[in-house]
Amino acid sequence: MGSIVKSDKFRWFILIIVPVIYMNFYWYVGFNQSVIKMGIFVLSVLLLTRYFKEIFQKKSNTNDFSVFFKWFIIIILITHLTAYFVWEQSPILTFRATATMFALLYYYVLKEQKVTKEELIKIITSFAVTYVILWLFAVSQAPSVVFGQLDEINDNRGFFRVVGLPGLMLLLLFYFYALYKATSTSIINIKWTTLCVLSLIVVVLSLTRTIIIASLLITAIFLFRKRPLFVFVCSAVLYFGGEKLLRSNDVTSSLIELTEEQNEYAGKGELSARNEEYSLCFDFFPLHPITTLFGNGVSHKESEYGQRDEYLKEVYRFHRSDAGYVSLLITYGLLGLILYIWLLYKTYKMKVNKEFFFFKLFMFAFFIVNFTGDYYLKDAIPFILAVYGLELGIKQKKEI
Repeated sequence: MGSIVKSDKFRWFILIIVPVIYMNFYWYVGFNQSVIKMGIFVLSVLLLTRYFKEIFQKKSNTNDFSVFFKWFIIIILITHLTAYFVWEQSPILTFRATATMFALLYYYVLKEQKVTKEELIKIITSFAVTYVILWLFAVSQAPSVVFGQLDEINDNRGFFRVVGLPGLMLLLLFYFYALYKATSTSIINIKWTTLCVLSLIVVVLSLTRTIIIASLLITAIFLFRKRPLFVFVCSAVLYFGGEKLLRSNDVTSSLIELTEEQNEYAGKGELSARNEEYSLCFDFFPLHPITTLFGNGVSHKESEYGQRDEYLKEVYRFHRSDAGYVSLLITYGLLGLILYIWLLYKTYKMKVNKEFFFFKLFMFAFFIVNFTGDYYLKDAIPFILAVYGLELGIKQKKEI
C-alpha cells in the first residue's frame, strides 16, 4: 500500500493529530465535544476505509502483532451485531459508543509511515511533555475544571486529582524509557535520572492507585535485576520505617486510609467497590452462547441497553470501567479476552534488544493496570506505541 503522505510536515501532522483526536483533544472544556466526537466518527470511517485490505484481505504475519489488531477490530465490528440482536441497540448507536476503540487503527498508520525508533521516541516524549504541561495547568486552576471529565476537581486524596485527562499512560511509557536511559550505564546519568524521578512523581500524583502500584512493582523488579543492593536497601528502609514515612505525607496517607477503609468493608463481609463490580458482572450480564464468544458490545446511553447500564450505575454502583478483564469479557467476549492473553504471552516470550526492553516493562505494567480499569478501551494509543516499538526491536534483532 502506497502512502498518501508526501510531505514530511504533513506526515508528522498525521502521526500527532490522530492520537489527539482519539484523546478527545484532552477533554478541554473550551471545545465543543459534539464536534470532536463527530471528528472521531469521521476519522474512524476514513481509517477503516484506508486499511480495509490490511484488516480483511491481507494475511497476518504471526511474527508481529498484526494478528491481535486485525482480529480485535473484527470483534469490535461483530459486537455491533450482538448489541443489536441481543440488546436491540442500533448499530449506529453502537458505533457512536465504540468509535474511540478504533484508535487501534493507529497501529496501521505507524506501519504505513514506517516510523523509526527515533521517531517513535519523539512521539512518546512529545505526548509525555504535553501531558505534564496540561496536568500542571489543570492543577493550578483547581477546583475549576479545564481538562478532564468531572464538574469539579477535589482533593479528598490529599491532592487535586485530575480525572479523565488523557495521556497518563503515555507519561508512564516515557517514565520507563527514562528509567532505561538512567540505568543503561554504570555511571549515574543526572539528566535521565532527574527526568525519571520527575515523571514518577507526576505518576504518583495522578493518585490512581493501580497505576502507582504497577509502576513501582515493575520498577522494583527491573532494578533488582540491575541493582540488587540498591533495591535491598530501599526495601529494608520501607520495611522498618516505610509506613511512618508514608503516613507523614498527605497524599500517600490519604491513599492508605482509602485502601484500609475498603479492606475494612471487605472484612465485615461487604465487598469493596472493585470486587463488587467483578462479582456483579455475571449477574447483570448472564451467559449467552453468542455474547460469551463475541461479547455484548458497548452500550450507548440513548438506547435501552445504555439506560440499563445507567440504572446499574445509580442503583448498584456498577461501573464497567472498574471491572477490568471481566468487563473486557462481557464487552468483547471470550475471543477478546483470549486475544489479550495472547498479547501478554507474546510480550513475555519475545526477545528484543536491550534498548527496546522498556517497551516490555510498560506492557507488563499495562496488563496489571487493566485488572481494575479499562485502559485497553479508553487509552489504546500508549500500548499501540509500545507494541509497535517491540516490533521494531524484533526486526532489529533479526537484522543483527
